[in-house]
Amino acid sequence: MFKKFIKSIFSERKDTFESNHCLPSKLGSMFFVHIPKTAGTSFRASFENEYKTYNDYGGSSNFTSKEIQSCIYEDKDFGAFKNLVKLDESSWIAGHVPLEKYINFIPSSNIVTFVREPIEQIISHYNHYTQHHDFSGDLGAFLDRAFAKNLQSKCLSYMPLGLIGFVGVTEYYSESLVLINKQLSLELDNSKRNVNKNKTITANSIAKDDLKKLQANNSKDIEMYKEAEFIHKQRTKLHKEDKPWSYGVASINGRNILHGCAFQHNTDSPITLEVRLNNETITTLVAKSYYGAYAKANFPRDRYVGYQFALPKDITSDDIIDVFVEGTGQKLNFKPLQIKRK
Repeated sequence: MFKKFIKSIFSERKDTFESNHCLPSKLGSMFFVHIPKTAGTSFRASFENEYKTYNDYGGSSNFTSKEIQSCIYEDKDFGAFKNLVKLDESSWIAGHVPLEKYINFIPSSNIVTFVREPIEQIISHYNHYTQHHDFSGDLGAFLDRAFAKNLQSKCLSYMPLGLIGFVGVTEYYSESLVLINKQLSLELDNSKRNVNKNKTITANSIAKDDLKKLQANNSKDIEMYKEAEFIHKQRTKLHKEDKPWSYGVASINGRNILHGCAFQHNTDSPITLEVRLNNETITTLVAKSYYGAYAKANFPRDRYVGYQFALPKDITSDDIIDVFVEGTGQKLNFKPLQIKRK
């Protein structure tokens, strides 16, 4: 169902695109998950004129690159396309596709996406449809469509935000671009494209019933956006302190085992973590065991980036566990970790 509605709503653009030459670089291939109405057109414009770009906007879209049309939509040969991407060492894959589609083509740290405050994203999407797709229904009717229900979290559902290379935030677009350029040693420009100045409605003009419906239909997107802001604020702080960013996740299983993974960009050294119980450090862990989750993702160190720790037996459901990166103070878990109440 998800593949069908992604294909149906994003295969209508009729622009044409000619790929440009690939700059000599050790960047490695990149994957941009272009979630609609999140400033993705502006971001794509910042790299597509300098790097070889393979666009995937659906099998019936003229904007989809001929290589993807041939390999993916006609021959259904992902292996052939993956080999093609390997030859272009600094190419980009970009499109209205879910994260899972091309996640195994490149290192996980080379994935980029942008998310937007969900109410604003839905309103922008509605305005776009009324103006460019002859949609004549009201907002309530639009909210009944599949792509108006948690679209952002569906696009990124394969893997936690904390393991994605870079999660930009539309509301902090300029700051996000600075961080992307810093991490990847790029000079992407801050251009604005596809900005809609003739809006049918604005977020401030939504009827109360429609607002309740929008929030109910997009509860996962709302929660994901809060986590994206959490990540962005931490990343900005570390950038200002000239400290490295670490990718990671942390959770507690039913046997009260704390487990997850952690790694950094452009280093093969394992990451040391601090486990804190109610704000007091109780142990340090080195993330160097094999990590088998999210099997399609390309993690560094041949996936030897995992960790686990048996929590104290006297821990209760009121106790709070947090995981921090030693030396930088970065917190891996967005929400407090607690064992389940018995």
